[in-house]
Amino acid sequence: MHKLTALASLLLLLSNTPSHAAPATLQPGDQGLTWWIWALTTPEDRDPVQDLSGQHCGVEQVHPSWYLAGTYENGTPVRRTCTITQNKPIFLPIINMYASAATRAACDRQRLSNQAAVDRVTTRRATLDGKDLSGTIRRDATPTCRNLTAFDVWFASDGYWLELPPLTKGTHVLKFSAEMSGFKQNVTYTLIQK
Repeated sequence: MHKLTALASLLLLLSNTPSHAAPATLQPGDQGLTWWIWALTTPEDRDPVQDLSGQHCGVEQVHPSWYLAGTYENGTPVRRTCTITQNKPIFLPIINMYASAATRAACDRQRLSNQAAVDRVTTRRATLDGKDLSGTIRRDATPTCRNLTAFDVWFASDGYWLELPPLTKGTHVLKFSAEMSGFKQNVTYTLIQK
């Protein structure tokens, strides 16, 4: 289990809140923000970000998109197999960060620091079945910290994301990687679309 230290405080705040609690009105960055709520509120013993095999990829898939997870494994290649049981778009982080704090001012300071870090992402790549998708990776960030009243926390998301249309039935291979100062992500999913 390799949770980032920064995650601990937010998990304490979110631990008793369902993962489908999300902002009622979507604004810029909200899909990433909703992804973070999904990732951070999933029970730790079924956390899809910590999951190295993919066995928990179907946990709490109640959103309009099927969420896939990145990893906390800095630089270590992670290979997962995931069975997708619903025909809907797939949304995942190529590399991402969040800011959270009890006050808006503290959250905004962290958000600006994260923005500077994401500005310096040096590589971001994605392929599906060998086809390069790097041109479809997009930056998505909440422009200011949002008050998530259900969690009693100010929160912001920033990162590079990929959204795929629903997959055709069968087996697909999705690979994605990114690098920023102090962190590398390298994930391969074997996706089985039912």
